Amino acid sequence: MKLLYHLGILCYNLAIYLAAFTGNSKAKKWINGRKKWKETIKEFNNESPSIWIHISSLGEYLMTKPLIQLLLNEFKDKNIYLSFFSPSGYENAKIENNRIKKIYLPLDTPSNAKYFINKINPCIAIFAKYDFWFNYLAEIQKRNIPSIVFSTALNKQQIYFRTSWSWHKNILKKISKILVLKEENLTFLLNEGFNNAAICGDTRFDQVSSEKEAQDFSEIRNFIANRKSIVIGSSWKKEEEVVASIYKRLDHALIIAPHDISENRISEIENLYENTIRFSKIKSIENTFNKILIIDSIGLLASIYQFTDIAIIGGGFSGKLHNILEPGSKNNVILFGPNYKKFPEAIDLIQLNAADSFSNKAELKNIINKLKDQEKMNTMKATAFNYIQENKGATQIVFNSIKELLDHSTTSASSNM
Repeated sequence: MKLLYHLGILCYNLAIYLAAFTGNSKAKKWINGRKKWKETIKEFNNESPSIWIHISSLGEYLMTKPLIQLLLNEFKDKNIYLSFFSPSGYENAKIENNRIKKIYLPLDTPSNAKYFINKINPCIAIFAKYDFWFNYLAEIQKRNIPSIVFSTALNKQQIYFRTSWSWHKNILKKISKILVLKEENLTFLLNEGFNNAAICGDTRFDQVSSEKEAQDFSEIRNFIANRKSIVIGSSWKKEEEVVASIYKRLDHALIIAPHDISENRISEIENLYENTIRFSKIKSIENTFNKILIIDSIGLLASIYQFTDIAIIGGGFSGKLHNILEPGSKNNVILFGPNYKKFPEAIDLIQLNAADSFSNKAELKNIINKLKDQEKMNTMKATAFNYIQENKGATQIVFNSIKELLDHSTTSASSNM
């Protein structure tokens, strides 16, 4: 299986290049971002041990931000290497501290892993959620560098626990600490023979609770103009199409914030709806009251939620549900498509009657009609908000575990080359 994994990585790399050749912009960014990664690392000061944090994309970066701040405050003599797999994370993560070094993670080959670990010289490796790259894990384990993964939900459906994947499972068992979301995840790992697991919860609860409110956003306030408002957050085509079939019967201000803001996607939304205005052009429009507002830039959605009442979150039809905690923390009623079973927070909120799911336009229309009852809307908002407040604290658990690992380790890449 180890050999097949290596072949799979090479095939994956080939697929990325083929996608780029056929015009896929994300694949091109993936390749271009990694072209001079060795030169990039050489520009950094790697003499003293660093902290390495690997995340996949923008969502994982956001959930890691409170932890990063704690690490910066506690370990003032250490730089943090923040490696990304996805261009969406690398390009949109705004880094304002010169002790944080942002870099793409090179392709997961044994030689790349060895070179990368040598150069960044980590005293600990930290992984968010699920983005496991096994040659990197094997390399840090060979050097006895402590490692931790947090807010993960390892379970029997994942391929690592199939009989033929024993190489991967054994590497996971050697991670210093695996901090999981819930009791059922811990029970599963214990039954699989893991003795390195514990519960931390989800750091996203801390992240959404610590976000600062927008300072102005007068254009959003003026657009909503004291109306009830709906935002389709991180929308995909399916959510946009369902809302488009009923929006003319609604009295709400409507904001659409697509997860893909490419020109093609924005144009598709403009063709689907009438009377749209892009946020980038809102200052040039005198009367926006009867318009539908399209957010055509990244980084605004979390702040927009503070002005809206109902958040219809994208990805619920594809099984890739986007962040529903952000709108809940800003007192929104949360709605999403039917394919949410992989998301514990969605299941919890449905069971608490703090969120609702829809499969078609009739169901969505029925839900929004029920929300005309202000008491029902207020109850759903308050229940979701309280759920988020009650589940805070995961970041501190992760931080304490990192400190404990470092207190018992004197290892870095440079000490075991």
